[in-house]
Amino acid sequence: MELSKLKSKLRSMACHKSSEILKSVSEEIDLQLQNVHSHIQTEMGKLTNLSKFKRKRIEAKFEDQQKQLRLICDRFKEEVNLHLQDCKSTIEDLDADQIEIKGSLEKQRVAHKKLISQVQEEVDIQLNDAQKKITAAQEANGERKTATIETRYSYVLERWCSKLM
Repeated sequence: MELSKLKSKLRSMACHKSSEILKSVSEEIDLQLQNVHSHIQTEMGKLTNLSKFKRKRIEAKFEDQQKQLRLICDRFKEEVNLHLQDCKSTIEDLDADQIEIKGSLEKQRVAHKKLISQVQEEVDIQLNDAQKKITAAQEANGERKTATIETRYSYVLERWCSKLM
């Protein structure tokens, strides 16, 4: 029985010693875990700060690029507007020139018509004079032609005038 008590006591002491060892190891492991946790927190803080720093730097760079792009777009819009205004001005000039040319052409057409009319009157007078001279000469010789010069040349003159107009 005593042996049994002694064995029991030895077991109890061994258990108690094991408990103390486990408790000591547990405390060391807990300290190690706390150190690791603290180290991880420190590293996470550093990474977070680094990440924030880099993000701010990239955002600043991006904002600068956006400003430059806006300036480029604004300059492009201004240049396009200037080009469009130049084109509009050119078109207006062309329209004005076209109106002026149409007016000049109309004036020339009227002048040509008037000139042709004057020439036609002069030709008619010349033909009438020629017809009178021919008729006088034929009557003096006793002849009379049925087809007059005026009729022949009037036909030719009318065709020529109609082609011009």
